[in-house]
Amino acid sequence: ISALSFTRALQRLYVLAWRLPPLGMRGNTWGLAWLAAFSLFWSLQPGVVALFDGTGSMVVTITLSCLLWLFTPWILVGRAIPWRRLMPQAVLSSFALAVLNAASAIYLPTAIASAAGQFGFIGVAFALLSWLFLLCFVLVAAAALGATLADPPGETVQ
Repeated sequence: ISALSFTRALQRLYVLAWRLPPLGMRGNTWGLAWLAAFSLFWSLQPGVVALFDGTGSMVVTITLSCLLWLFTPWILVGRAIPWRRLMPQAVLSSFALAVLNAASAIYLPTAIASAAGQFGFIGVAFALLSWLFLLCFVLVAAAALGATLADPPGETVQ
């Protein structure tokens, strides 16, 4: 139920960004399909990336991320938007998440240690919630900017 709650939140994000009609209960089917694909992706992705070293590994990671974020809105909105129109959003999402990942590797351990030292366990929770807020901000901004770049103002997806 929690996983479907997450997929419904992502669906609402993309439906609102692309100005589509709500999916209603049929959105659960698309959410389950996305969960299956997402689980498969995260099961296979580490093995695929491990085949490459250095820059190749980073290129493969960003490419796979781009494919994931191209597939995500496409399936969650019931395949209502063509792949080509979703490309700006996928590229924005994958690059922004790569930057957030790199920044997190540098800053997050220090932030968690500092928060834990100052506030204990609740400080760790606050630091992680702040990171989750940034993650959600990246997804929302990429969805809004991607839809804006793909659609001139005032038009809706048909």
